[in-house]
Amino acid sequence: MGSEAFTEGAGLTTKGDLLVFTTLITRLAVGTNGQVLSADSSTSSGLKWATSPFTNSFASSAQTITSAGALTIAHSLGATPILIVMELVCQTGEAGYTAGDVLITYDTGQDSAANRGVSVVPDATNLNIRFGSQGAVFVVPNKGTGVKTALTNANWQIVFRAFV
Repeated sequence: MGSEAFTEGAGLTTKGDLLVFTTLITRLAVGTNGQVLSADSSTSSGLKWATSPFTNSFASSAQTITSAGALTIAHSLGATPILIVMELVCQTGEAGYTAGDVLITYDTGQDSAANRGVSVVPDATNLNIRFGSQGAVFVVPNKGTGVKTALTNANWQIVFRAFV
């Protein structure tokens, strides 16, 4: 390829445009808010604008934990979430935790023999939730000692966060 002569900003017409060097110098128009530049060998420039993962999110209100209970929570994300985080929110001190503590745990104490834990089946409109039938749905390490402790359902609430 021969040398190309251009002046500063030549070929750029909009704030945020990029010059892309392929076999020619071409213009890649700026993406929309929240997008990131991504490699894509299927495009002529080898680049494309893409939406960052986890830009759209949803947080439920605090939910009551009920043994064997089911919840259907509409998330309004317009797509099936690819990441779900559950936050246990302490209402009454227990197991070394104090009211207001937020416990993010991925080990929900799920145990088939004890019927503990929670399952979340997401779809494009809802989070479909089922709690284990054991009297204490969650088992977590004590905040101060690390000893496994079955939590009292009434002492906690749960918040579901979903991301696409």
